[in-house]
Amino acid sequence: MEKLRRSLFSPEDRVLVAVSGGPDSLSLLHALHHERDTLGLAALEAAHLDHGLRGEEAASEAVWVAGWCRERGIPCHLGRADVAALARSRKCSMQEAARFARYEFLDKAAAASGSSKIATAHTSDDQAETVLLNILRGTGLDGLRGIPEVRGPYIRPLLNVSRVEIEAYCLKHGLQPRRDPSNLSSDHYTRNRVRLDLMPQLAREYNPAITGALLRLSEIAGRDSDYLHQQAEIALSGAVLSIATGKLVLKISSLTPLHPALLRYVLRTAVGQVRGSTEGIGYRPIEELCRLITERGDQNSRLTLQGLLPQPACDVFLTAGTVTFARAAVVPTAHWQLHVTLVPQDAEYTAKMDSQTVDRQSLHVRSWRNGDKIDPFGLGGHHKKVSDIFTDAKVPRDDRGNVPIVCDKNGLVWIAGYTLSQRVKVTEDTTQTLFLSITRAEQSD
Repeated sequence: MEKLRRSLFSPEDRVLVAVSGGPDSLSLLHALHHERDTLGLAALEAAHLDHGLRGEEAASEAVWVAGWCRERGIPCHLGRADVAALARSRKCSMQEAARFARYEFLDKAAAASGSSKIATAHTSDDQAETVLLNILRGTGLDGLRGIPEVRGPYIRPLLNVSRVEIEAYCLKHGLQPRRDPSNLSSDHYTRNRVRLDLMPQLAREYNPAITGALLRLSEIAGRDSDYLHQQAEIALSGAVLSIATGKLVLKISSLTPLHPALLRYVLRTAVGQVRGSTEGIGYRPIEELCRLITERGDQNSRLTLQGLLPQPACDVFLTAGTVTFARAAVVPTAHWQLHVTLVPQDAEYTAKMDSQTVDRQSLHVRSWRNGDKIDPFGLGGHHKKVSDIFTDAKVPRDDRGNVPIVCDKNGLVWIAGYTLSQRVKVTEDTTQTLFLSITRAEQSD
């Protein structure tokens, strides 16, 4: 395959290829098997996951992939996941659950095989669709760059190869891939609708070369993003006052002169260092930190970022001397992000409470659990089961897991959209009011 990104491989690499059995992944595995000696690979293995969504048809595909690999002497790792159950337990979409299961399986297969690289068969068409999907979600530069060619051990050697070229490769080499019929339906998945409906409409009615235009956008955004990340690392290193595991203290006087675009990248990089990842941290929390610095910070202030374990959160304190006068909690979950501030925010869910009645360090947002209780307004401090509150409000059982529940170490604080705890009620004796807001976490492909 002429366009295979050979520069992604080094001699003695041990490569695991994610193989669904479809045209893209089968072509990639075939090409790498054909060029294994030329590339100097120490090992080449395959991994196939049955997502548990298509019954016997998917099971037969796993058998077929294993047989195809066996005929060519390629070790093949097989796995099966119950994606439907995973989606229910994680309160997420089927696509998100499938993605989680897939990468978890690939990581384990790579560890078992000693593979140093995991190759996936994303094509240039996948890249264009991802960029368009991210535009529809309201992304920044990092989203406009789309699928990275390299991310950790994952490499995408076919990102510059189109589906048309893949089909031609299959025909040339007599490959007969298995085709997932769900990829041909736009009824269920957003990506399928973009692929089957929106992209053809854009090509037909607006720009016949829409795929190429989106790929150029990806390339330009990628270069700009790389530069900003590079500058952010430099700026961050000059702002650090102290650093420890799970904690970072920054000098405000080094942050306020920065251009807003660079400041966002610096803060995102800093949060990532504290949490170990920026996954799940969307636009709003970083903007909130920027505003916190520019509106409330002064040259003597410090910004303290501190991780909260075991949940993957990051507490943020803006301090003058030793007095904390503002705080924002950056807490991602499968669906929501919780923000705690001293000023009201625009958000899907908002509430206010007496700051003296809340343990701010342990505030977090989660889904409803069986047995949850709260002391709602109007009951004189008596508790009531959350399930009974849902029943009274006629919340369908299937929707109850989608209601954000805010807690601290002392119990439930807020059932978003329904009621606050009596213990956190703002009264005439309240000296400081906290404002809580919840937004939906941005998801990425």
